[in-house]
Amino acid sequence: KTVAALTGFVTKFETGLFSKTPQAQITIRCDDGMIRAMEETMFDVTRLSENTTIVDNVSTAPHGFKFNVTLDAISDDFMITDGMDPEWKFCIEPGTIDGDTGFLVGDILYFSSAYDGKTIYIKRNGTNLYLADRIVLGCATWPVIFPGANELRFIADGAFTWNEFSYYETY
Repeated sequence: KTVAALTGFVTKFETGLFSKTPQAQITIRCDDGMIRAMEETMFDVTRLSENTTIVDNVSTAPHGFKFNVTLDAISDDFMITDGMDPEWKFCIEPGTIDGDTGFLVGDILYFSSAYDGKTIYIKRNGTNLYLADRIVLGCATWPVIFPGANELRFIADGAFTWNEFSYYETY
């Protein structure tokens, strides 16, 4: 069973032509340089709260994650911080969109810090509104999960409900 994969392409293939026991050396170019699990790890959202610990004892390299939440109250911003490093923050302030200020009740916030798909947007009234230009300067370190325990805080002015949280184990 395949559990992880490396994405790239062969740049060099070398082998000795006149050898009794031939060996080949293959060089592969991999833009992200990581071996990633084939299947996503889905985290049990009933175990998530504003302050939560994500434990990844399988990965050997830092990696992104993705989640989505439904905003249950009007909120001016949404922030992710690291409980171990208070200097590290990721903040999004949607500002005014179509005459409405901030996140509205019922907005679904989608976030991904995965290497090949960093994105942040809200789904409002069936429309995707992308918010990359609303990331606060000086508060823009895209969060990742490190091997082991990760103490993360997810902060909004109002309440929110977890819908999904996932990541790919990375080596």
